[in-house]
Amino acid sequence: MRRLIDESGDGAQSALARSLAVAVPSVNKWALGYSNPAERRWPGIEEHFQLPAGSLQSIALGGPADNRSRLVELLEQALADHGDSFTKAERRAIAGTLKTLSGGS
Repeated sequence: MRRLIDESGDGAQSALARSLAVAVPSVNKWALGYSNPAERRWPGIEEHFQLPAGSLQSIALGGPADNRSRLVELLEQALADHGDSFTKAERRAIAGTLKTLSGGS
């Protein structure tokens, strides 16, 4: 979450805040890693980043080893299914997240 927001570029925090009807400072706290979004916000986050419904809950409930591979799978699927609808900054953020999760630097 932190990396997706952080690397989405200018306006990403505002766009996510509008999408979720929350204050920009709340999203900023998520981006800085000071807090995490409440579970009730997960469906809106999934919708904003075009992830399958229930994917954040699935990741949260999986074991530590499963979390990384499941998130990679979901992000790759979101890019394959909806890549054209993402902005260039969002695609770059997802690619950076995938690289980090895959052990790249």
